[in-house]
Amino acid sequence: MVLTLAALAWWTLSGGSGPVAPDRSVAVLPFEDLSPAGDQGWFADGLAEELISLLTRLPALQVAARDSAFAFRDQRLDAVQIGERLKVAHVLSGSVRRMGDQVRVTAQLVDARAGYQVWSETYDRTLEDIFAIQDQIAGEVTAQ
Repeated sequence: MVLTLAALAWWTLSGGSGPVAPDRSVAVLPFEDLSPAGDQGWFADGLAEELISLLTRLPALQVAARDSAFAFRDQRLDAVQIGERLKVAHVLSGSVRRMGDQVRVTAQLVDARAGYQVWSETYDRTLEDIFAIQDQIAGEVTAQ
């Protein structure tokens, strides 16, 4: 009973919000395919997977599992709601658009606690080697 009361007291004094997301944590959501034909989902998913792989290699960063983050595909939740559910401080999302042999990737990092965008970048590339483009863009985003 003493342990139960102590736990209840701690929960009440901490604001009752449960576990807090580590400051250096992120979830990479599946990138949206905004191409006119809607046929770039495989490229968008591959880019998000490459980002997860590269970010996971950073020892000071906690990255939500792919299956956990991809479970939010097609759900209309904001970054704060996703951050709360995945217990992460940041959400990385983006889009892919293709026109002919050109591809545009936009990525944005959102503070999942406040809902404010922290960083955003657009990458324009010519489609020559799709894997090289995924590696290059994922590397540039990870560097940021």
